[in-house]
Amino acid sequence: MITPMNPYLFVLLMLVKQYEPKAGLGTVISRMLPFVIPFWVAWVLVLVLVLVVFYFAGWPMGPGVGIRIGG
Repeated sequence: MITPMNPYLFVLLMLVKQYEPKAGLGTVISRMLPFVIPFWVAWVLVLVLVLVVFYFAGWPMGPGVGIRIGG
């Protein structure tokens, strides 16, 4: 959400400017940072958990993929 490449970030910036006219892109990004960091950490943990489950179950990593993690 906090990448400047996200088109919705500028929509959010215009919404914030209605209530705080001096707000800029840095204001929006800095206010979103406390929400983005825990969200990112949670997704990394989910990814690691899924990879661990697939690894120990011996399942392929995707449909039609013969390569497995760990050989």
